Order: sequence, then structure tokens, then C-alpha cells
Amino acid sequence: MELDDVRGSADRTVEVTYPPPLPPRFPPAAALLNLSGLGLGYAYLGRWLRAVLYLLGTAVLVVLAFLTNAASAVGPWLVVGVAWLLWMAIDGWRLAMWTAPRRVSVAGRIVSTAAGVVTIVALVAGFLVYDGAGRSAYETGLDAQRRGDCNAAVTAFDTVTGPFELTFGPYVTEAAVKRVECDEFTAAVSAGQGDYRGVTTKLKEHRTAHPSSLLLPTVLDRLEGTYRDWAESLRRSDDYSEAITVYRELLTEVPQPRMDPRPALAETYIALATSTAQSMASTSPSVSSAKTAIDALLIVRRELGATPAASQVDGKFAEVFAAGRGDFVKGRWCPSVPVLDYFVGLPAAETSGVVGAANNDRVLALLECGLERFRAGAYLETVEPINKLVTGYPESPQAQLGRAVAISAKVGDGRKTAVEVPASFGTEGTILMKVYNAQPGPMKLLVAGPTAFEIDLPGCTVCAPTYPNDTEACKTFDGRPTVDVRIRAGTYIMFQDGVPNHYQPWVISSGGYYTSCFWIGNQ
Repeated sequence: MELDDVRGSADRTVEVTYPPPLPPRFPPAAALLNLSGLGLGYAYLGRWLRAVLYLLGTAVLVVLAFLTNAASAVGPWLVVGVAWLLWMAIDGWRLAMWTAPRRVSVAGRIVSTAAGVVTIVALVAGFLVYDGAGRSAYETGLDAQRRGDCNAAVTAFDTVTGPFELTFGPYVTEAAVKRVECDEFTAAVSAGQGDYRGVTTKLKEHRTAHPSSLLLPTVLDRLEGTYRDWAESLRRSDDYSEAITVYRELLTEVPQPRMDPRPALAETYIALATSTAQSMASTSPSVSSAKTAIDALLIVRRELGATPAASQVDGKFAEVFAAGRGDFVKGRWCPSVPVLDYFVGLPAAETSGVVGAANNDRVLALLECGLERFRAGAYLETVEPINKLVTGYPESPQAQLGRAVAISAKVGDGRKTAVEVPASFGTEGTILMKVYNAQPGPMKLLVAGPTAFEIDLPGCTVCAPTYPNDTEACKTFDGRPTVDVRIRAGTYIMFQDGVPNHYQPWVISSGGYYTSCFWIGNQ
């Protein structure tokens, strides 16, 4: 039984079922269809699962390319894309070779190959249309940027860097750069209301960062407009000095402005001079104020002479001078001197008569200032204005009185005693005074009284260094250097620098003549 069972099972037959053979396909056609990246070659081969998987793979690559800004890394993505398509083409060719491709008819070969070619051509044409649309959007953005319309430009550039990312054209990355330019420009002009410094700073930074930007004309126009608004705001608040600074900065930062700012700059200088003159007229004038006003007018004359405001300069010089001599008019002589000193130092040819008028005032102001200090017993302080008078106006009548006052001031300071205001230097009296030097060294004697004068005598070569008394010193006048002076009646005080001054005053009366001998006593 067992043997029979074995034999029975051996007589059974097993039926094996094979899948139907794939229809023959032409390898070049499969390769061409797969180069589309859409898995069409696999569909042509009847490999539907592969077709779906590879289509999904292509979709994943496209999504990744969008997400990773593929246009900024064209090289790596080009390698990935080419490798992906070549693999699909090679794989399609390989699979087609297993389908008995020689059994494909000539007509089948032509049709399938033509389908692959048409597919590739259609995709290329579609890409060209896609690329053209991207370029058109980019050009739209550029046109908007040239007009300074950053809102429209940003919309166009976002379109380029969004839907048209996969054109891989250089204009995609350029669009991203152009968008940044617009973003920075918008941020600059959107600064806080009235923050002119902040706006101009950001616009200058934009110009430096993007020197070849299509926005540059717009940036410069906005920069110019901001400077103008800033300067006009400062002028309205009477801050003329700062407004001038802003106009000057405008000229530097915008070399070719749409509207020449120099007429407004000249007007601002005139306004500064006028405002300063008004301030000086209501207070005690100062050199700094006078200089501010005069400098403003000189700049208009020298640099802005072609502007309408330049016609006001001559009148404004007179106005500033009138305000600057306020202390002089009020008889405040010493306070008036520094401003007058400044006026006389100006260029006469450019200041419309200010220098001549100031010199006329200054002569009297220096003399009266010196006399004011002299009468107050401030002899050292008398010297400064009197020296300016004598050296600056040596031929004036005031200078002659000034010389006499200077001598008297030195005597008063040296002898520490009050002296009277003398007559002008060189005014002679009718009384003869013979003065002798019985000192071995030269003598410079200063004499102050109704008149003031200096006596210079050489040393006495026959005299002793010292004497016990005047009898011994002046018992003879032989060999003693002498000089005759004619003086008025009155009391005179003498001072000789560098020697003990124990001289008794001269009390001079009319009639006769006087003799005075100077010697050095024993110590």
C-alpha cells in the first residue's frame, strides 16, 4: 500500500502560471519619454507603479527646490536634476530592452519616438514660456523701481522669487537683491515724523550700499527733499545757524539737486545777520555776535553773489554796524572798544564803508576809555587803549592827548599817587625849566602835571656814582647834560624807572625860570 501511494503521487502534474509577457517597446522612445521627468517612459512600458513613484519623486524635488531657493544654488540643483533625469532615461532604456524590442514595428518605433520628441519639445517650449513670464515680471519690477514705486516693484519681485523660482535665471537672485533695496528705501523714508536726521542718515547709507541701484535717482530726490524740509523747519523756528548747516550738507550730499538751494541758503544767511543785529541792538553788543553777522554777510557776498538775496548785503552791513556801535552811542566807551576793534580789522573793500566808520568811532572810544580809566586811578589799565590809539592813529589830535595821558599814567602808577589829566602832548607853556642829569647813567624822566612830557638825557661822565646831598651833586652844572623845557604853571610829579623816586613835586608859578638837577644819593 505504501508503495502504491508513492507511485500515485509521482504521476501528478503541476501547472505553473506565468504573467503575460510585456508588449515589446522601443528603448529610445522609453528613454525620451522618461527624460520628461514625468514617468511617461514607465507608463509606455506598462510599469505603472514605477511611473507613479518617479512622478512623485520629481514632485518632491520640485517642492524642495522651491523651499530651498534653488535659484541661488543653481550648480548643485543642476547636478541633481540632470542626474535624476538621466537615471530615469537609462532605467527606461534598460527595462525596454527586456521586452523584445526587435519585435516593435517600424511604424511603432517612429510613433513612440515621435511621442517622446514631442513631449520633450513641449516641455522645453513650456519652460521657455515659463522663463519668459518670469523675465517679464522682473522687467515690470525694474520699471516700477525706476519710477520709485517700490510697492509695485516689490509685488513684481516677489512674483519672480516665488512662482518663477525654478527658471533658475540670474534675474531671480537679482530680483531678491532689488527687493532688499526697496525694503531698505521704504524703511528709510518711513522713519518717525520729523526725524530728519534719521531719514537722511538712512538714505545716505542706502546710496552707499547700493551705488548702482535703479532707485538712486529716487533716493537722491528724497534726500534732497528731506534736507529742504529740514532746513525750512529750522528757519521757521528761527534756528538759522542750524538751517545753514543743513543747506550746506545738502550741497555736499546732493551735488546736482533738482532745485538749487543756494538762493534759500543766501536768504538764511541774511536772516541770521538780521536776527543777530536785532539781538545786538537790544543788548550790549559782543564781538562774537558781530562776527556771526558779518561772516554771514561776507559769505553771501563771496560765495552767493548771484542770488537775489545778495542785493541786501550793503544795507545789512550798515544795519549790523549800527547795532554793533550801540555801546559807543550810549557813551560806554570801554565796552565799545572790542567790537570796534573787530570792525576795523575787516576787509574794507567788502564791507560797504564799515571799516571807515568804525575807525572814526574807534579814535574817540579809545581816548575816552583811556581817560575814563585814568580818572578812576586805574593807571595800568589806561595804557592798553591809549597805546592802541597812539599806534593806530598817530597823526590824529586824539593821539597827541593820548601820548600825554600815557606818560601821566606811568607816573601815577610808578609814584602811586593821583595825577591830573594833562594837556595834549607837545603843548608848551611860557615858563622855562632847565633840567640837569648829575647821574653817571642815562636818565629817562617822566613828568606829569598840567602838561606831560618825557626827558631823555645821557649820563654824566664827570659825575660821581652817588652824592651825600644836592649841594655836592649840583654845586656846578659844568659837564652835566641838560635840556630846556617850557611848561605851564602848576604842580608836576616826576618818575624815573629803576631808581629810588623821592623827588619832590615841582610847584611852578608864572614868571622867572626854574632849574632842576637829578642825582643819586648815598644809600
